[in-house]
Amino acid sequence: MSEKTLAESMRRQGLAARRAGHRGGLTRQDKTVPVFPDLLRRDFNADRPNSHWVGDMTEIPTTAGKLYLATVIDLYSRRLLGATTRAHPDAALA
Repeated sequence: MSEKTLAESMRRQGLAARRAGHRGGLTRQDKTVPVFPDLLRRDFNADRPNSHWVGDMTEIPTTAGKLYLATVIDLYSRRLLGATTRAHPDAALA
């Protein structure tokens, strides 16, 4: 079925497509704490092992609810050094 045919059919039936909602991010900036300096200066290349590590947190939707994954990666080898999961994105996960 073409897009125009579907749109006309929905119009005749008085239907409207649901618009995607805005997703909020995990990060909530605390205005009272000092800003940490960018020690890597946005340069994600390392010249030797164990000189630059970076971390990341991501949200994974599951049937049981949201799961949060935190990882640490060595920028020289691009190997995963550590990972952990929790039900809440709190300081214990970081």
